[in-house]
Amino acid sequence: SAANVSTVDSANAGLDQERGSFYWDNGRLATAVADGQASTSTIDGAVARILTEMFRFDLFDDPPTGTIRSPASTPADRALALKVAERGVVLLKNTAGILPLSSDVAGSIAVIGPDGTTDPVTAGGGSSHVTASSVISPLKGIVTRAGARATITSYSGTDPARAADAAARAQVAIVFASYREREKHDLRNISLPGTENQMIESVAAANPDTIVVLNTGGPVLM
Repeated sequence: SAANVSTVDSANAGLDQERGSFYWDNGRLATAVADGQASTSTIDGAVARILTEMFRFDLFDDPPTGTIRSPASTPADRALALKVAERGVVLLKNTAGILPLSSDVAGSIAVIGPDGTTDPVTAGGGSSHVTASSVISPLKGIVTRAGARATITSYSGTDPARAADAAARAQVAIVFASYREREKHDLRNISLPGTENQMIESVAAANPDTIVVLNTGGPVLM
């Protein structure tokens, strides 16, 4: 864990393994055991928990195949990624049953915000970053799904006034907000950055049929 800041205390508190903070690497944990600051039973317990999960997922009986250069974007991989993304979506509220959208209530749709249009957040920074083989923005997906049944417009910025203008010109507005995360950089608060809150408020005021999509790594103030 990159959040680890101790050798002995974290081992005795139940940390099983760590990567990135180097409080256990370079012989530090081994020295702590040799000095009697951490017991071998503590290490045995951590190893047992790790091995238990490895056996649980058949990493010994059915080890992964391939190499670092093996393709990671097979049809099966993409299908699994789609399933994970779909199961990660949480519907907080569906006022008046606006979702799912249909052509009779959404003849025109405005897609607003960089995360929904030109700059979708698809991965965190640091070791969690993944370079996707392809990225389909929400805007592109909506255009493809709607086809000729709806007129799709977009605004890729976060200026509240321009966002409101785009929202007012459509039957339904979908406004996207997000924030970027990376390891070693704690969030200063759980508010959306910049003018995104004001953008959402202005869009909702301009269009009573507004859908808000939050693409975040955790809860945010709303």
